[in-house]
Amino acid sequence: MIGYIYVTWTTDGFVYVGQHRKQKFDTTYFGSGVRLKKKQIMSCRLIDTAHRFDELDHKEQFWIDKYRERYGDKCLNLGRVTKCKQGLVFVHKRTNVVVVGLAEMKYIYKTSRDELRRIVKGQTEPKNGFYPDDWEILSYEEYDTRSLII
Repeated sequence: MIGYIYVTWTTDGFVYVGQHRKQKFDTTYFGSGVRLKKKQIMSCRLIDTAHRFDELDHKEQFWIDKYRERYGDKCLNLGRVTKCKQGLVFVHKRTNVVVVGLAEMKYIYKTSRDELRRIVKGQTEPKNGFYPDDWEILSYEEYDTRSLII
Protein backbone atom coordinates (compact mmCIF):
# COMPACT_ATOMS: atom_id res chain seq x y z
CA MET A 1 0.00 0.00 0.00
CA ILE A 2 1.37 3.42 -0.98
CA GLY A 3 -1.53 5.36 0.54
CA TYR A 4 -5.16 5.27 1.53
CA ILE A 5 -8.48 7.07 1.20
CA TYR A 6 -10.22 8.14 4.40
CA VAL A 7 -13.48 9.78 5.37
CA THR A 8 -13.68 12.24 8.27
CA TRP A 9 -16.94 13.11 10.00
CA THR A 10 -17.49 16.33 11.95
CA THR A 11 -19.66 16.77 15.02
CA ASP A 12 -22.14 18.87 13.02
CA GLY A 13 -22.69 16.18 10.35
CA PHE A 14 -20.27 17.26 7.65
CA VAL A 15 -18.05 14.81 5.80
CA TYR A 16 -14.62 15.15 4.18
CA VAL A 17 -12.90 12.61 1.90
CA GLY A 18 -9.15 12.67 1.34
CA GLN A 19 -6.02 10.71 0.61
CA HIS A 20 -2.98 10.22 2.78
CA ARG A 21 0.31 8.93 1.41
CA LYS A 22 1.23 6.57 4.21
CA GLN A 23 1.72 2.82 4.25
CA LYS A 24 -0.57 2.31 7.21
CA PHE A 25 -3.64 4.07 8.57
CA ASP A 26 -2.69 7.04 10.76
CA THR A 27 -5.28 7.33 13.52
CA THR A 28 -4.09 10.88 14.33
CA TYR A 29 -4.54 12.29 10.80
CA PHE A 30 -7.99 13.68 10.00
CA GLY A 31 -7.36 15.64 6.79
CA SER A 32 -6.01 18.91 5.52
CA GLY A 33 -9.04 20.42 3.78
CA VAL A 34 -9.43 24.18 4.18
CA ARG A 35 -13.09 23.92 5.15
CA LEU A 36 -12.38 20.97 7.45
CA LYS A 37 -9.97 23.04 9.58
CA LYS A 38 -12.91 25.11 10.90
CA LYS A 39 -14.77 22.01 12.13
CA GLN A 40 -14.63 19.82 15.20
CA ILE A 41 -13.76 16.22 14.27
CA MET A 42 -15.93 13.34 15.43
CA SER A 43 -14.31 10.37 13.65
CA CYS A 44 -12.11 9.29 10.77
CA ARG A 45 -11.93 5.91 9.08
CA LEU A 46 -10.12 4.23 6.22
CA ILE A 47 -12.34 3.47 3.21
CA ASP A 48 -9.90 2.36 0.47
CA THR A 49 -6.23 1.67 -0.25
CA ALA A 50 -3.96 2.03 -3.29
CA HIS A 51 -0.64 0.66 -4.48
CA ARG A 52 0.16 3.40 -7.04
CA PHE A 53 -0.15 7.18 -6.91
CA ASP A 54 -2.35 7.41 -10.01
CA GLU A 55 -4.64 4.78 -8.44
CA LEU A 56 -4.73 6.82 -5.21
CA ASP A 57 -5.78 9.97 -7.10
CA HIS A 58 -8.44 8.05 -9.06
CA LYS A 59 -9.88 6.41 -5.94
CA GLU A 60 -9.95 9.71 -4.05
CA GLN A 61 -12.01 11.30 -6.82
CA PHE A 62 -14.31 8.26 -6.97
CA TRP A 63 -15.05 8.47 -3.23
CA ILE A 64 -15.44 12.27 -3.25
CA ASP A 65 -18.01 11.91 -6.03
CA LYS A 66 -19.86 9.18 -4.09
CA TYR A 67 -20.00 11.18 -0.86
CA ARG A 68 -20.90 14.41 -2.67
CA GLU A 69 -23.75 12.60 -4.45
CA ARG A 70 -25.06 11.21 -1.16
CA TYR A 71 -24.46 14.17 1.19
CA GLY A 72 -24.57 17.18 -1.16
CA ASP A 73 -23.59 20.41 0.63
CA LYS A 74 -22.61 18.42 3.71
CA CYS A 75 -19.54 17.24 1.76
CA LEU A 76 -16.68 19.65 2.53
CA ASN A 77 -14.53 18.77 -0.50
CA LEU A 78 -14.10 21.83 -2.71
CA GLY A 79 -13.50 20.40 -6.17
CA ARG A 80 -11.71 17.92 -8.38
CA VAL A 81 -8.66 16.02 -7.17
CA THR A 82 -5.40 17.67 -8.15
CA LYS A 83 -2.93 15.10 -9.32
CA CYS A 84 0.28 15.53 -7.36
CA LYS A 85 3.23 14.21 -9.33
CA GLN A 86 5.96 15.90 -7.31
CA GLY A 87 7.81 14.01 -4.68
CA LEU A 88 10.13 11.08 -4.19
CA VAL A 89 9.64 7.44 -3.39
CA PHE A 90 12.50 5.49 -1.83
CA VAL A 91 12.64 1.72 -2.42
CA HIS A 92 15.30 -0.11 -0.41
CA LYS A 93 17.29 -2.24 -2.86
CA ARG A 94 17.79 -5.18 -0.49
CA THR A 95 14.51 -5.30 1.47
CA ASN A 96 12.06 -3.62 -0.99
CA VAL A 97 10.78 -1.43 1.86
CA VAL A 98 8.99 1.56 0.34
CA VAL A 99 9.18 5.01 1.95
CA VAL A 100 7.12 7.85 0.50
CA GLY A 101 8.78 11.25 0.58
CA LEU A 102 11.54 13.05 2.36
CA ALA A 103 9.19 13.78 5.25
CA GLU A 104 9.07 10.06 6.09
CA MET A 105 12.81 9.58 5.53
CA LYS A 106 13.63 12.40 7.94
CA TYR A 107 11.83 10.53 10.75
CA ILE A 108 13.56 7.25 9.94
CA TYR A 109 17.04 8.80 9.80
CA LYS A 110 16.44 11.57 12.35
CA THR A 111 17.64 14.42 10.16
CA SER A 112 16.14 17.29 8.18
CA ARG A 113 14.71 17.21 4.66
CA ASP A 114 17.38 19.66 3.55
CA GLU A 115 20.14 17.45 4.92
CA LEU A 116 18.65 14.42 3.12
CA ARG A 117 18.48 16.42 -0.14
CA ARG A 118 22.17 17.37 0.21
CA ILE A 119 23.13 13.73 0.86
CA VAL A 120 21.12 12.50 -2.16
CA LYS A 121 22.74 15.15 -4.39
CA GLY A 122 26.20 14.18 -3.11
CA GLN A 123 26.78 17.62 -1.58
CA THR A 124 27.50 16.19 1.86
CA GLU A 125 28.63 12.88 3.34
CA PRO A 126 26.02 10.28 4.35
CA LYS A 127 25.10 10.34 8.04
CA ASN A 128 22.77 8.70 10.55
CA GLY A 129 22.91 5.50 8.49
CA PHE A 130 21.32 6.99 5.35
CA TYR A 131 23.26 5.85 2.30
CA PRO A 132 21.57 6.83 -1.00
CA ASP A 133 23.19 3.88 -2.81
CA ASP A 134 21.06 1.54 -0.66
CA TRP A 135 17.87 3.05 -2.11
CA GLU A 136 16.27 3.29 -5.53
CA ILE A 137 15.00 6.87 -5.65
CA LEU A 138 12.00 7.40 -7.95
CA SER A 139 9.50 10.12 -8.79
CA TYR A 140 5.82 9.28 -8.18
CA GLU A 141 5.37 8.72 -11.92
CA GLU A 142 8.42 6.43 -12.12
CA TYR A 143 7.14 4.47 -9.14
CA ASP A 144 3.70 4.06 -10.76
CA THR A 145 5.28 2.83 -14.00
CA ARG A 146 7.59 0.45 -12.10
CA SER A 147 4.61 -0.90 -10.13
CA LEU A 148 2.74 -1.67 -13.36
CA ILE A 149 5.70 -3.60 -14.76
CA ILE A 150 6.35 -5.74 -11.66
